[in-house]
Amino acid sequence: MLWAESEMMGVDLGDKRLNRRAAKLLGQLGSTPNENIPSSCRGWAETKAAYRFFNNDKVSAEKILSPHRAATLKRMACYDTVLLLQDTTQLNYSGQKLKSGIGPLNRDNHRGILLHPTIAVTDRGLCLGVLDDLHWYRKGLHHQSQHEKNRINIKTPISEKESYRFVRGYQIANQISKKVPKTRIVSVSDREGDIYDLYNESNNQKQGENPAHWLVRANRSRPILNEFGKRSNQSLWEVVAQEEPCCIIEFALTPKRGCAKRQVKQAIRVKRVTLHPPTGRRGKLRCEAVEVNALVATEIAPPDGEEAVEWFFITSLPIDTPYSSRLIIQYYLCRWQIEVFFRIYKSGCNVEELQLENEKRMSPCLVLYLIIAWRILYMTHASRHFPGTSCEVIFDKQEWHAIYILTKKKKPPQKPPSLYSMIRMLATIGGFLNRKLDKEPGPKAIWMGLQRIKDCILINQMNAVLSPQTCG
Repeated sequence: MLWAESEMMGVDLGDKRLNRRAAKLLGQLGSTPNENIPSSCRGWAETKAAYRFFNNDKVSAEKILSPHRAATLKRMACYDTVLLLQDTTQLNYSGQKLKSGIGPLNRDNHRGILLHPTIAVTDRGLCLGVLDDLHWYRKGLHHQSQHEKNRINIKTPISEKESYRFVRGYQIANQISKKVPKTRIVSVSDREGDIYDLYNESNNQKQGENPAHWLVRANRSRPILNEFGKRSNQSLWEVVAQEEPCCIIEFALTPKRGCAKRQVKQAIRVKRVTLHPPTGRRGKLRCEAVEVNALVATEIAPPDGEEAVEWFFITSLPIDTPYSSRLIIQYYLCRWQIEVFFRIYKSGCNVEELQLENEKRMSPCLVLYLIIAWRILYMTHASRHFPGTSCEVIFDKQEWHAIYILTKKKKPPQKPPSLYSMIRMLATIGGFLNRKLDKEPGPKAIWMGLQRIKDCILINQMNAVLSPQTCG
């Protein structure tokens, strides 16, 4: 079965023809992710059918994501722990003056869409799928002083703020946790997710069945309650920093702009504390007190000229043993996968170049490309996790035959090669050198390879039609 048909199995758009078109369109766009819709569809008739599909009232982003979400849940059920990563990125469409359904981003003249997906990742970094596709646009920017912003912020309910997206992400994690009860679900957020309402939401979920855990990298120190239930004179991180290290960890820091990859050794300190609830007007408490686990990871002896790597975490995960504390750092290091996902989505799928004119057409198209970005990220890591598996778990027969012919210049074997060797062949087509000491290929080589094998498949099909028929 083709991968697109598998991910769209069970799609219900109210019309069998639309269901077939959804799977076909996912396959067309996924085979050439870096090209625009007309190039992927290879002709006016197919392009027109794609535009009509996106404009159909029966087609929605939720209906298209639903079968992929179901397939993701099946993959999640095979693992003991799955991390639900949530983060926000901007899709900039400033150059498209006639486009509707977009709004200001960080400036009035920078216009586009804000996207906040939730992706499922194993604790070893293998992306299993997309579970939520939240996206919206701002009607306008508020130009107030900081004092006015703070005053409005106190009065505005959390459900009316953009930051509510992180609370919503944790609520989704709780829904998912009930559907895969044998899998431990952990909702992971970066510093933007450090909002008290998220922690208060976990208080509400404790009464429910099989609540999800959460892990947040803290943005600031918070007031806490002392042993008498009164506000402490010391803040959260001052209290935790006084604890003795429970363990030492070491890992390779992911290279960033201006910073090279290097080994980091950190001392871990942990403490269970009760957070002091935020106050509203006249000091009135806005929420209940929440008991949380706090963890500080401080780098030991950073290299000269390098800033020490120091992380602050608040979590519902246990911290009672050195092993459980190390797991928290391991989980957070997996958060980088959503940054890679965004890179694939914007650079590999070129979603910021989409010329669809309104929100009705854009929403389902954005979801299709979310599924395509997931597949590229999954392909990038699957060969490292399941190297000896048959390549047909990811590639259909046409695809791996084309890859084999293009790289080996000979007839493909009867038995499908391993997934590890096939991914490296595909990456070679996309520019990966595949030298003896080269590391594993990255997502760019994968999406560039997918671009080129599409043409090889078309040539094979053409040769099959034009080759003379023989008899005897």
